[in-house]
This record gives sequence, C-alpha cells and structure tokens, in this order.
Amino acid sequence: LKSMYEYAPRAVERAKEVASFARRIAYKSGANSDLVYAAAIYHDIERIYKGAQDAAVVLPEYLYTIVKRQNEKQAPVSLEELIVLLSNNVLSIYHYMVKKHPQISISKVIDNLFALQLKNGNIMSAGISMSVYHKMRQEFTNEFLIYLENKK
Repeated sequence: LKSMYEYAPRAVERAKEVASFARRIAYKSGANSDLVYAAAIYHDIERIYKGAQDAAVVLPEYLYTIVKRQNEKQAPVSLEELIVLLSNNVLSIYHYMVKKHPQISISKVIDNLFALQLKNGNIMSAGISMSVYHKMRQEFTNEFLIYLENKK
C-alpha cells in the first residue's frame, strides 16, 4: 500500500474510502469482511502500477484474481466480489454525480444501480438470492446515509 501511495496518493485515499464502506456492508451481509476490504483497497491496482504482472507480484493469487476480475469488468462470482463492485460504483456515482447535483436521491441511485446489476446478471453470477439482494440494497442505502452523516 505504501508503494501504491507513492504512485497515486489520491487513488489510494479513494481506495481506502471504498474499502471502509465495503467492509461495513460485508460485515452486515455475512461476507468475508477482511477479503472485501483487501480487494477494495487494491481494486484499482492496474491503474496505479504499470500492469497486471506488477500487481501479481505484490498480491497473493486469490486476492489478485478478484482484483483482476474487477478490472476486466467480469461478472462477480462471489458475494465479496459483488460488494466491492457495488461499493466502488456507489461511491463513484456519489463523487461524480450526486455531489454536483444534490437534488438527486441517493436512494434512487442505489435502487437503479442494483436494478442494473440484476438486469446484467451480476447478482445471479455472484450466487445471490433475491432475499439477500433486497437486504443488501437496503444495507447500502443505510450505510450510505451513515457515510454522508460522517462526511459532515
């Protein structure tokens, strides 16, 4: 992480933000919160380093596989991968859209993001039941409201 910070300090700070958010969701969803945190920290590694070969040297293979799948925009195959994907998307949307247009409801953004992931097959590819899907959608909304409160 320290060497990543030397290359791209803002990207590392953002990755930490995604990782903290994702870890809280993972904990509440019964996922492996440590794996989610690590994958979220390193989800942008290919953009920070020159390429995948550098990343493979730095990360254990199981973690590198998750990071690589995220960077190649492959469908998630686990709850942990899905949480990283959704956390990154929610915070990206917030930073690039909602922050500039406060009239946009984050609840609607999260609902639309989840609906899109369902339509694209990412929910099913991760092996998530519809009951877990609905619970996660609510957890994302709740956690995001906490996130916003802590930003004040």
